[in-house]
Amino acid sequence: MKNINAIVTSVILFFSFAFILVSIITASPFLITLHQHLLNIEDPQQEEITANIVQYLYNTEMKSQIPGFNPRENSHMKDVKLLLTYIQYIMFILFSLLLLLLPAQSFTAKKFLRVFSLTSIALLGLLFLIGVFFDAFFSLFHVLLFNPGSYVFNPDTDKIIQLYSPAFFSLMGITVWVVLLLITMTTFFLSLKASRNSS
Repeated sequence: MKNINAIVTSVILFFSFAFILVSIITASPFLITLHQHLLNIEDPQQEEITANIVQYLYNTEMKSQIPGFNPRENSHMKDVKLLLTYIQYIMFILFSLLLLLLPAQSFTAKKFLRVFSLTSIALLGLLFLIGVFFDAFFSLFHVLLFNPGSYVFNPDTDKIIQLYSPAFFSLMGITVWVVLLLITMTTFFLSLKASRNSS
């Protein structure tokens, strides 16, 4: 039972870290700028539209439409914002539950570090497999969570696919994976150090 509690706690923390990283990345223009640079895309409106997207996704007082996007793009962004809102609610509930249950946990810090690092390695392996089959996962993700046809755009005319192409999400996934790997490696070496000190 102790191991199960530690694993559940580790999974919640792992995905909390992942969600925080994704939120930071989408709120920052850095990755979009890098994506545009790698694909040699020049768009004088990029900075302004990116700022409008960030405000739209994370500011509840933002208008219902993003300037520079056509009606289909705005409709899709409305669905994206709704999805992010649901994810935020779920993460808030899980994290609140974790804070309520954490004082009752009986596992030691040393044991938790070991369980967290091993759980994170397994989850990183799962994310790696998703990355290998990213195109299939990306298509399935949209089929399951969005209305048919609402996420199909023309890369020659639609700003949304130029700013947020599959290549952008691949780049974001790699960035998140590498940061989570660094966190996992840190906790793994801390658990090894704690084990050596206690032996």
